[in-house]
Amino acid sequence: LFRSQEFSSALNCVAFHPEGQLLATGSWDKQITILKPETWTSVSVISGHKAAVRDLSFAPSGKIVASAALDGDVRLWSWQEQVLLATFLAHHGIAQVSRFICNGQYLVTAGEDFKVQVWAGCLGQLHRV
Repeated sequence: LFRSQEFSSALNCVAFHPEGQLLATGSWDKQITILKPETWTSVSVISGHKAAVRDLSFAPSGKIVASAALDGDVRLWSWQEQVLLATFLAHHGIAQVSRFICNGQYLVTAGEDFKVQVWAGCLGQLHRV
């Protein structure tokens, strides 16, 4: 074991920043915490979800975090400013996955409603093909 840290709430997910110097955690307390893993120093704490955070993904630029929650909401955050950029009901039931793809052009979500959906990157608009 290289390094370990205990948190005040149970964690559901971890995502690494594209440049590797930071990580984000999502937890049952509905918060997202951005940390420096070498010191466990908190860089940013983001609140705003109404349910526990289930999954996280950094955009390739590293400036935006997508978070999926147990209530089906997906939110897009400018994590450095702790600003909510968009929120949308992506799934009925739990939003299980949120991943940026194609260099951040699209966001893929999957949920317990048996759907995988592709959204227009940071806009939160369903992409139609």
